[in-house]
Amino acid sequence: MSTGNQEKLIVEIVSMDNTSVTIRWNNFRQNLKETNHLLNYEVYYKEAPQRDVSLYEDRDPCGYDDWKVMDVPKLDHKGAQEDEPFWEHERLISGLKYYTQYALYVKTVVIPDETSPNNNTGAQSDIIYFTSLPGSKYTFG
Repeated sequence: MSTGNQEKLIVEIVSMDNTSVTIRWNNFRQNLKETNHLLNYEVYYKEAPQRDVSLYEDRDPCGYDDWKVMDVPKLDHKGAQEDEPFWEHERLISGLKYYTQYALYVKTVVIPDETSPNNNTGAQSDIIYFTSLPGSKYTFG
């Protein structure tokens, strides 16, 4: 499935607590003719009081915005391409606020393939929303 010239990544929430979320996404290298053209992934997330976040809202030409970015290395798979796992690594995002709604998306960083314009164009997920669990900043023991 593609959106324009970009493929669609599938992102899932694996687990969540009051200050963190664990996510995973499909392994984009399965879609590439030249698997070494996938450099890494970028996970973008930010607080989102409403479910109306835009990828481009509040962004300026210098790249300053309120999206937090986490660079994630690609899966280090040494087998044959047809044996590539469907899911990439699970990734923990920590330091979240209690009972707060967030927006999140994942995109690839790839080396474009000039000889094949429909290959190695990259991939990006839709924006997904999640709310961290309620909790207390105090622990009782």
